[in-house]
Amino acid sequence: MISRFFENELLTYTIWGNSVAEYLDVLLYFVGVLILLFILQKFIMVKITRLAKRTSTDVDDAAVEFMQSIRPRLYIVLAFYFTLRTLNLGDIVQNIFDVIVIVIIVFQITRSIQIVIEFVAQKLSDDEENEHAKSAAQLLSAITTIAVWIFAIILILSNVGVNVTSLIAGVGIGGIAIAFALKEILSDLFSSFSIYFDKPFKAGDLIKVGNDIGEVQKVGIKTTRIKARTGEELIVSNKDLTSSRVHNYKRMEHRNVRFKFIIEFGTPSEKLRLISEKTKEIIEQMDDTELVRVHLKEFGEWGFVYEVYHRINSRDFTLYRDVQQEINFRIATMLSDMSVEIAVPEKR
Repeated sequence: MISRFFENELLTYTIWGNSVAEYLDVLLYFVGVLILLFILQKFIMVKITRLAKRTSTDVDDAAVEFMQSIRPRLYIVLAFYFTLRTLNLGDIVQNIFDVIVIVIIVFQITRSIQIVIEFVAQKLSDDEENEHAKSAAQLLSAITTIAVWIFAIILILSNVGVNVTSLIAGVGIGGIAIAFALKEILSDLFSSFSIYFDKPFKAGDLIKVGNDIGEVQKVGIKTTRIKARTGEELIVSNKDLTSSRVHNYKRMEHRNVRFKFIIEFGTPSEKLRLISEKTKEIIEQMDDTELVRVHLKEFGEWGFVYEVYHRINSRDFTLYRDVQQEINFRIATMLSDMSVEIAVPEKR
């Protein structure tokens, strides 16, 4: 291009197979492409930033962070790469530039993937300070980064003339062997992701696993720590948690209570109906509870069986115990006033 406007013997001088004019053309192309890429980034940044200010979603904020993560080195390398291809370069020099471009692009890809993973993890987490969310995001980012770099190394070796077919086969076989060796760890790892994304419970929830009840302290990558009601800390494998039936009391809006009491068979029939009515009155007079039903359910093995079903409008366990205790006191007093005896199993 320069040779069209200027005629000089110096411009026709050849260095490493290319004239000085061709080198100057490449320099102009490089500056032009670099300026164009910078202007394009600034233009997109301005548009996205304005959009982010007008909207309440976080997606555009992530887009702004993504654009900001694109470093000048990427523009410089890409501009050099595309403009130098107009020159007559040797295979070795071309391969060197190919490797540099691959490394820079991989750096940018891994950073972009990390931004996406962190954004998704934050959106899926109820609490920005959730340690499990941070751990999951970091682990996903690390796994993805390793996978991208393995692919990049194979691509680099392929560009420098290495036969990567056997290497790819070796990586696959090695990956299978590692997966078998780390089977239990990987099982807990995927269970951790299952807990994180499905959210059956989180830190602070009161849960029951098997016969153990306690408050979740921390959901980790391999285990979950639970503060048991008896005071000790339970460390449970995440795999065991995802394969067990878990009761989450934190999400309980109310507590359904069903209990029975049995009176002697010799109780007069007129008192049987009165016991049911008075028991209903006792439940209805209690605060924080709602009567569902009271019935003389059946003729039991050693007495008349009454079944009471009521609902406590709280998940508080202590309140439930206090209410139930008061109901028991009042029923016992009512039976005593009516001269009705609680049935006792006969000794055999």
